[in-house]
Amino acid sequence: MPASVETAVDKLHRSLEAIRFRDGVKPQEATRIQEAFILLSEPQGTAETKTQERRECYRELLKTLHRAVGLQAVVLCAVGLGQSAVANMRERLKIDFVSAVKAQKEALSCAILEKLVEEYAAKVSLSQNAQQSEFDQQPQWTEGQRQVTDSLTGDVYRLTIQDAQAITVSDQIRGTILLTNTYNAHSSPFITIPISRELSDQLATQRLQMM
Repeated sequence: MPASVETAVDKLHRSLEAIRFRDGVKPQEATRIQEAFILLSEPQGTAETKTQERRECYRELLKTLHRAVGLQAVVLCAVGLGQSAVANMRERLKIDFVSAVKAQKEALSCAILEKLVEEYAAKVSLSQNAQQSEFDQQPQWTEGQRQVTDSLTGDVYRLTIQDAQAITVSDQIRGTILLTNTYNAHSSPFITIPISRELSDQLATQRLQMM
């Protein structure tokens, strides 16, 4: 397990240097990349055993990297860290790790990585499966409903209860606080609190991106 964010990110840089030097990846690294892309293409599974729990933990970080940075970061994570290292990382370390990789996106990108992305995405039909999965999960809106919901779309971050409490007593609320009492009995009601862009940007750099 990486001892710090710096150590984890350094492993990605070292992996990138090796990939550039060899102009490719070793067979065992190729296997890890393909396994990572397969995880991305599959729906989330159950975590009834320790092995499944580690697998789902790894899948979650890969998907977060995919959304926040891109598939090149997924390749580097698979090569430089792998499932065992990720599964043993604490949540705070994961959050800071994703933020650090996002900040160094350009330095952790290159043409060779993009070729690897194209190769392994094609092998597991990642783009098609991911797009279909996202479509299947989206409700089918009418045009009028879509115009309303378009303004509510964006990146989603996991906040803590302390974050929510701090927001409610801050001077950063911008607009009306709304309660949505959901029609579906299996979906919990929720509260929408519009906040300032400055506070949003601050929280986004500190919390784990989920969508």
